[in-house]
Amino acid sequence: KRNWVSRNGLDIALACSSTSSRSILLGRAAEYAELFYSLAFFPQNTSLPLYTIGVCCENHGLSPKLLLLSDTPLLLVGFNSQIIGLPSPPIGINFDIKLPHLFYSFQYLLKLHTILVFHELGAMSITPNGHIVWEYDASDVLVAWDIEEETVTIKMIDDATVRLNLLKGTVAG
Repeated sequence: KRNWVSRNGLDIALACSSTSSRSILLGRAAEYAELFYSLAFFPQNTSLPLYTIGVCCENHGLSPKLLLLSDTPLLLVGFNSQIIGLPSPPIGINFDIKLPHLFYSFQYLLKLHTILVFHELGAMSITPNGHIVWEYDASDVLVAWDIEEETVTIKMIDDATVRLNLLKGTVAG
């Protein structure tokens, strides 16, 4: 991962990398893009990148996060208020999910074949195809979560907690 001072620097880096590999730029439509990142992926035993992903981020103190699914050639990029699913290597965008609030994190649950997504004021479950299975709107800002066998426990800033069923997103008893 590399940080760039300006969008111009990122654009030049992506243009240079595209001569030897593929590149894609995410977050072009960011309203207040102030942080710029490039992520290069190298095959084993080579110095030339296989592909490079550029990301334009708004300055909310959150870096973009990547998730490579272990059982499918899918790479997820979470940043600003969105999640983008890319084939690996990226040749286009499989899906683009707009979140209602700032993206925090995601985790792939291989047994359930689902991806849990956490954002500033809630959570959701999506399939590797980008279909939303369920959404949960929290009463306050999320500060922590703990995934167990069949539930996820979410803690909010006001010390309230809620346990959700991982399959349905309903409040577990």
